[in-house]
Amino acid sequence: MSIEEVVSVAREHDIPIARSGLIIGSKRFDPKVINGDFYKAPSAEYRTTISENQASICLRFMDEPKLVYEIETKIFIQKEKEAYTE
Repeated sequence: MSIEEVVSVAREHDIPIARSGLIIGSKRFDPKVINGDFYKAPSAEYRTTISENQASICLRFMDEPKLVYEIETKIFIQKEKEAYTE
């Protein structure tokens, strides 16, 4: 997936994506953060909910062409580990 396709999907599904390291308070897609710095960044991220838990998704891009080569998902479990794995 190219970086342009990532932006298109984020816009279409109202995903609050931004370049990694940029703290945004919005829970919606914000076209103001999709700028030159976004397209130069090595990665982008957003927060979402997976299985009723908060999660952070990080998309890492190749240098050129800007294609996604890795997706990292961190799920923040707020329940006891045993209860979650059951």
